[in-house]
Amino acid sequence: MSESIKKVSKAMTKLNAQIKLPELQKAIQNFIKENEKMEMKQEVMQDAMEDVFDDVEDEEESEQIVNQVLDELQISLDQQLVDAPGQKAKKDEVKAKDRDKELEDRMGNL
Repeated sequence: MSESIKKVSKAMTKLNAQIKLPELQKAIQNFIKENEKMEMKQEVMQDAMEDVFDDVEDEEESEQIVNQVLDELQISLDQQLVDAPGQKAKKDEVKAKDRDKELEDRMGNL
């Protein structure tokens, strides 16, 4: 048993001679410093992400409130918009007819 203790003590003495405590302390301090920097950056990113997602939730909440008000007034916005006459629909029809005519002319040229 005493021989084992002597061997362990010699090994520890050699290890202590090889390890330079000031360099080890400096490396540990650098690690702590870099780790704190990383945590701060992570916190900033997390705050930014929360701000972005809060805006999305606000939009959904405001849309829900508008729909609730419209429901209370018994207005179906989708239904009224489909029935509403508009210039865009007429323009789309004209464009579609022009495209059809253009395609027919191309087919005729072939």
